[in-house]
Amino acid sequence: MKNACLQLDRKAFTLIELLIVLSILLLILSILPPMIQTVATGLQTGSTSPRELTVFFSHLSDEVRESSFIDLRPGKLILHKADGDRITIELYSSTKIRRTVNGAGHVLMLEGVKTFYCDNEDILIQCEVIMQDGLTYRKSLIPLYKSR
Repeated sequence: MKNACLQLDRKAFTLIELLIVLSILLLILSILPPMIQTVATGLQTGSTSPRELTVFFSHLSDEVRESSFIDLRPGKLILHKADGDRITIELYSSTKIRRTVNGAGHVLMLEGVKTFYCDNEDILIQCEVIMQDGLTYRKSLIPLYKSR
């Protein structure tokens, strides 16, 4: 009968320890898939996607279309609205294109830009963006009013 009793001085895992180990294991396993996906696909920072350029040119086209007067300068496009607002779209800090209204505010429109240039060709305004990776993008914009 003496051998049938359990000895209480043995060291073993308790239920609390088991729950702690399982929760740590679950935490590690939940973090692992996003880490593997990031390593496998690579984190793409610094490169501008075609979607960003499409959005930029779409906003630029809307601004040009809504302008009553357009002033073209090197690295800068100044759009005068009918309500008196003056919108400036310019190359800023040599790698970004920003938008300001009446010289105030700062809306970043595009990053990773090497050059930004707009020119008047007949009734069209031809805008060109050269990215830092060497890719060139052009878009012809049709204003409703005459540009200078």
